Amino acid sequence: MKTLVCINYYHCTKLSKKKTSRFLLKNYKLRYKILDKVICEYENYKNPIDIMIITNSNEGKEFIKKHFEKRVKYINTPEINLINDLFLPYASIDIMSKYKNEYDNFIYTEDDMIISYNTFFNWLKYSELLWKNGYVQYFYRVDIDNKLQDSKVPEELDGKILKKYEIEIEGIKFGRLSRPYAGCWILNKEQFNLYLSNPSLLKQNHNNK
Repeated sequence: MKTLVCINYYHCTKLSKKKTSRFLLKNYKLRYKILDKVICEYENYKNPIDIMIITNSNEGKEFIKKHFEKRVKYINTPEINLINDLFLPYASIDIMSKYKNEYDNFIYTEDDMIISYNTFFNWLKYSELLWKNGYVQYFYRVDIDNKLQDSKVPEELDGKILKKYEIEIEGIKFGRLSRPYAGCWILNKEQFNLYLSNPSLLKQNHNNK
């Protein structure tokens, strides 16, 4: 199965009073290391992967070309007008939609998030089962210090799923978070095309326990 990975890369183009050119240089050395690590993870996938990077400026596009052009298939800036850079995900979905029938799976993520192959494999393992029962799998974010993010329930922050949030399908229990993280997702071709046609049709997303 062939997968398209779209990575959002935000490139700062303006210096504020608190940001000097030295700060930006140090920042982009770090950004390079992080993005390199993210790309390396996808290069180790056992399934065919094409990587797309969407960035908010021509300067960012040149930065990506300079460091990653040989490792990335698509490098784009938004093709639609955005109110500000925070709307970059909409530009990414717009560009991804052009390839909606060319790939079996679609991954959207930010440039500092790693989706390991084991995570992807487990998504594949349960995706069809959940989908035929009206659900899609989603993520909650785990920071480098192993703390859960974007969660409202104390037990969820501790990595626990309360029974009242559980669903059971064919003898398998899945956890349902109160606020799944929307900064990255995986959809197969059918799910992605449904989302493009009518996003409101997707039900409450679920995490595999």
